[in-house]
Amino acid sequence: MKNQKKQTNDSPLGIIFILPILFLLLWHVKNPQISLVLMEQPRLILPYLIEQFGYLKLILGIVGIGSFLWLIHISSRNNNTGVLRGAKVVPNRQLKATLKKEPKLKNQPQLQLAGMPIPAKYENRGFFMIGSPGSGKTQAISQMVAILKQRTDFRGIIFDRGGEMLAKFYDPRKDLIFNPFDARSCHWSHYHEPARPETMAAGLIPLESTKEPFFSIAARAVLAELFRQTKSNQELFELLQGDETVLSSFLSGTLAARYLGEEKVSTSVLSTVANYCEFYSSLTQPQNKALSFYSWGASDSPRWIFITLRENDTELLKPLYSLIFELMLKGLLSNEERNRKTAIVIDELGALNQLPSLNRLLSESRKFLGCPILGTQTEAQITKIYGREDTRIILQGTKTKLILNCADPQTAETMAKIIGKQESVYVTNNRSRSIQKGGRNRTFSENEQLRESYAVFPSELQDLPDLNGYFKIAGLPAAKVKVKIKKFQNRAKRFVASSNKQDETIQQQWQLFQEPKID
Repeated sequence: MKNQKKQTNDSPLGIIFILPILFLLLWHVKNPQISLVLMEQPRLILPYLIEQFGYLKLILGIVGIGSFLWLIHISSRNNNTGVLRGAKVVPNRQLKATLKKEPKLKNQPQLQLAGMPIPAKYENRGFFMIGSPGSGKTQAISQMVAILKQRTDFRGIIFDRGGEMLAKFYDPRKDLIFNPFDARSCHWSHYHEPARPETMAAGLIPLESTKEPFFSIAARAVLAELFRQTKSNQELFELLQGDETVLSSFLSGTLAARYLGEEKVSTSVLSTVANYCEFYSSLTQPQNKALSFYSWGASDSPRWIFITLRENDTELLKPLYSLIFELMLKGLLSNEERNRKTAIVIDELGALNQLPSLNRLLSESRKFLGCPILGTQTEAQITKIYGREDTRIILQGTKTKLILNCADPQTAETMAKIIGKQESVYVTNNRSRSIQKGGRNRTFSENEQLRESYAVFPSELQDLPDLNGYFKIAGLPAAKVKVKIKKFQNRAKRFVASSNKQDETIQQQWQLFQEPKID
């Protein structure tokens, strides 16, 4: 902290009084001869102006111009005189002009977020959007998806709660739907996934406690053996639904059998497995070819996949959807020889269980052409699932951020830190008068203080109106933005109830998986 004090007996009032007189004089005098006379004899200036304007107009002019100059003086003396170092918030048009100078892909629509153009080098560096309900987060993501759907170098997988994205962007000629309760859904079975059983088990059952993870680890081991030895959804579900002795006999001779020896331990372990496998009651058995999310992630398939979810099915399908996203990430990270970028759109990241491979994707997204587009309402929704350390990795790994209204105080503080802090010089002044024998004495003092503060205060983020926020991209200053509402015409129904998918013919199922022809 630095304080500098300056004292002077010269008051700015005299200057502010003289300047209006000079201004009026220059504005009125047109004759150069009169100007020369007044310059040689300054005492004639005031009588000349009184004669030209009259007392009332002259006084009003001096007071008006003087007041204006005084306001400018006060503003400049008492406010922040400039940011010395640290984060800055620049005008929207300035940041937009900077971004437009960056290289962009030819013959492809440029990706945009909240009206800001995204340079090509940032397209697969991760996006993070945060905002309270109704703040405009989903609208911003929808506008990004609308552009991505036009790009021939992109495909995507969307976690679509409520089916809103599907209704706007689903193309039945090229896209797939996965929802066990939707009649248009493709089939899935663990038996058709080439990923290792241990990988699938870890993706399905999270570690419930880092201090005592025994039951989670044991449940993973049991489920991995079930994945390895069962050949259908129905077989696995019947084993979990049946008597424990039958299941123990089925797993005898495997490493998982050691967790089923003691009755109390066995009951707890199998209970954990059953809790995460309840969704198998809603899965039908594929009669021909099932979708493999691991294979889709590893391939260069141009198809988009919509993973839809109705609120009533959330608890049942949450483990399944967490598993298939983890399988997709594993597949994506298994192949660098891919030409097409993959958008991973998850509007509410906290609605899924922890995705173990997400952090690696964020750190190596450029290599594997992954484009995570993640959203949340509060920081706590992610911290609850990932913990503080992994949440920090997610925030650090997403290079482009849209920060909308953050009603939660903790979220607002974290986002203010992400925008950054700055060091600025603040100037304050004081005036004092004293009466002495020689007359009045005026003293003017000026103090300079070096302060560190947020570039955008948490309270500002809490008070943001809907659709207003801050755009922050790596290495550049932040800028205030506004998400403009764009209406999209519905192209499909959000949900079509399924009756009995077992009645589908092999030909109908096969048609779901024919690779589309890309024009």
